[in-house]
Amino acid sequence: MSSSELSDSCTSCPSCQINRTENKKMERKRGRKDSRKRQSQKQPPLVNDLSHMTLPLTEDAVLNILHERWIGGSCMTKIGSITLSLNPYSGPALHEVLQEKPTSCTVGSMVDSIAEKVLNQFVETNTSQSIIFSGDSGSGKTHTALATLRQLFRLAGGGTETDSFKHLTAGFTVLRSLSTAKTKHNSNSSRMGHYIEVLLSDCAIYRTKIHCYWTDQSRIVQPPVTGDNYHIFYQMLAGLTNEEKVKLHLQGYSALDVNYLNDLPRDETSDAENFANWRTSLAVLGIPFFDVIRILTTILLLGNIEFIDDGGFELDIKGNTEIKAVAALLGVSGVVLYRGFTTRTHNLKGQVFRSLCDADTANETRNRLSKALYCRTVSAIVRRINSVRRPASQSGGSTSSSDEVQSMDSVFKPLRQSSPATSKSSVSHSNSSHGFPGEGFIGLVDMPCFHNLKCNQLDQLCMNLCSERLQQFYIQNVFTDSIEVARAEGVENVLEMEYIDNKPCIDLLTAPKNGILAILDKETFYPKCSCENFLESLQDCHNNNNRYFTPAVDCENSFGVKHFAGNVVYDANALLEGNRDVLSDDIVSVFHKKSCNFGFATHLFSHELKALEGGSPTGTIFKVFSSFHPENHSSKSYEGVKSTHMQDFQMRLDSLMKTLRQSSPHFIRCVRPNNSEDCNTFEPDIIKEQLRSLQVLETTHLFAGGYPNRQTFADFNKKYGFFAPRRILNKTKDKALQNCKTILDCFLQTMEMSSLPYSSTTWAIGTKHVFLSEEAVQYLELCQIERRHQAAITIQSRVRGWHCRRRWPLLKRQLKLHQIMVKIKRDAPPCRPKLFDVIEPPPPPPGRPPPDPDDQQHIMQQTRQIYGAR
Repeated sequence: MSSSELSDSCTSCPSCQINRTENKKMERKRGRKDSRKRQSQKQPPLVNDLSHMTLPLTEDAVLNILHERWIGGSCMTKIGSITLSLNPYSGPALHEVLQEKPTSCTVGSMVDSIAEKVLNQFVETNTSQSIIFSGDSGSGKTHTALATLRQLFRLAGGGTETDSFKHLTAGFTVLRSLSTAKTKHNSNSSRMGHYIEVLLSDCAIYRTKIHCYWTDQSRIVQPPVTGDNYHIFYQMLAGLTNEEKVKLHLQGYSALDVNYLNDLPRDETSDAENFANWRTSLAVLGIPFFDVIRILTTILLLGNIEFIDDGGFELDIKGNTEIKAVAALLGVSGVVLYRGFTTRTHNLKGQVFRSLCDADTANETRNRLSKALYCRTVSAIVRRINSVRRPASQSGGSTSSSDEVQSMDSVFKPLRQSSPATSKSSVSHSNSSHGFPGEGFIGLVDMPCFHNLKCNQLDQLCMNLCSERLQQFYIQNVFTDSIEVARAEGVENVLEMEYIDNKPCIDLLTAPKNGILAILDKETFYPKCSCENFLESLQDCHNNNNRYFTPAVDCENSFGVKHFAGNVVYDANALLEGNRDVLSDDIVSVFHKKSCNFGFATHLFSHELKALEGGSPTGTIFKVFSSFHPENHSSKSYEGVKSTHMQDFQMRLDSLMKTLRQSSPHFIRCVRPNNSEDCNTFEPDIIKEQLRSLQVLETTHLFAGGYPNRQTFADFNKKYGFFAPRRILNKTKDKALQNCKTILDCFLQTMEMSSLPYSSTTWAIGTKHVFLSEEAVQYLELCQIERRHQAAITIQSRVRGWHCRRRWPLLKRQLKLHQIMVKIKRDAPPCRPKLFDVIEPPPPPPGRPPPDPDDQQHIMQQTRQIYGAR
């Protein structure tokens, strides 16, 4: 047979056809496998933790991994215990974060894990926790903080449908419009720092307090050219009805007609919707709408008042209509208001006399009054938000399961009467350890970022000082403590690495005697204070400091500071003016109840008015933003200004840092991916600059090759003692070191037997601590989770078995009874049911004959005839 005939015969053979089809299928499978291999070689799996990088640790390698995760939809990346978050610019808007769970870019799942980790650590260690959100403007700090707060309430606060959470959501809705503004890189930039203190009792949330830190007061009266004023002013103009505008003297006004506002493009429809939500939230908080809106309208109209010196005896006014409207809104006489702006009362050795002001002083008083009204109104709203709490459980008891909200009496009174007492767990009194398990706090820190403008004033100095302190707190906890403690305890092979320590810059700013802020405070109220004297003192004290520099010739009356995120040039004149930002008692006395019939305005200056005898000015000066707390002082203890604005801010910042040091910190480093707020743009140069200032590469080096984690011998034995049998562990304290070594030996054996993926783990034992690499800690946690899971299964099986054994006698009796009933039914004779049961009529009573059928028929015929029936 020829080859052609053989081939023809094979093609006709069914078995050969089957073999050929199977071969083709195998070839297709091999091709798919080869293509998958090529794809896997081209696209390696995404790295979830930068400390697990196999590539050389460089900026470009880190940036490439972040870019790959960005493209893959992952915006959050771990660096050991630290989280690096890129703003996805997608998902729910900022005003919807507390109402909706974020679902974009795996932000929701990562935030859930962070909140769960913090709560678990709080329960296990009985130590207060803190979460610090840091990053540049537009990096999503506030968005991530609110999402974390929402998850905390879902886990430990009864859920997001509780009355307490709705009250808190309404509070943040009100504060968001009052404290956010549009800047160059962020359309919703928070201009006020927040420390959210979540208080827990019996591991359940019973109260949430908001502590605000004003860092941008000058924006109220002088918004920057590239940004807007606070959102609430634009939302008012877009959301008020015509009738309300007539009542508030705002008819015909737009952003172009108000001097305090910039006329930049805005979405009026969105502003109107946000204003409607803001109004509704005020009602939820129990705050009178028109009390607040009258103050905000007053601030807008104050900007259109200008005092002019025309050479006459008194100052002329540009904006007579506005000053009359302001007087009507504040409930005062127009003449009294004019005198408050244009006169000054002096007290010289007990002699009180008055003088007239020049135009500049009167206009400055107008601006300071606007800032005072705005800041004090926000402060009153914050006090109302903090006045509501859920009922806390007694010590050792359980938290009430009901969601009944316990409120102080002041909540249901008018706003001007509200003065809730400060909680014992406030910022200045928080402790890390507590008498009862499950008591403490979880703090969320969301402070304004580092700023560098063309003209940097006191507000920018406050923001940059806050950024420096938080950066120093991060460096101290991540780098300094882990490296220096390991060296002090004689640990070998400690990772030698370079990182930028900003402590010299903080010393330059906050040194008690010769720091820049100390010199600023001395010069502020010095009678012969001048910008030249201030700069001369700075030059004499810090000329040789490498963190201090003198700017170029074109920047007069200024000095420079080399911050961790860049060099900043500050205006000396602006610092001095901002630090002495005070109000005279001439303008404060206008709001006395004998001359003002607007109770809320009187309430805003109630503590200052107590210092005035009879409401008449005596030459006293007061702060623009009062830091007086009536719950901590007697009614006669307020005596005017005793500290500067910068001293008050430093005192509050020191109190915050003290609270953070008493807790276990968790860091979330936020990054802005672009300057256009575009969800599809990844700009490497912008990201690389932020990674350098946040020291992401140095952090990755430490967690990849150092000992970033340490635990005392007692804590290590308590947490991981389950690795070793109890019989070989000694409970005495002098054997704690030996117990740690035994546990680590058993841990090595567990690693070999475990089904978990193997990883290289290292550790070192010092004189007081066990130093662990990040991989060792992660593997220990995985083993602990696996052991807990197995223990839970064992407990469940034992409980279910005990429950079944306990019910078995009853089940056995029921089974026997059932068998008996079945047998009885089976042995019983069959009974055929009748289709119709014939009912026999009852027999007639004795002595009566039976009824005659003919008579019955006759009766029926008569009945038919009567009713007309046939």
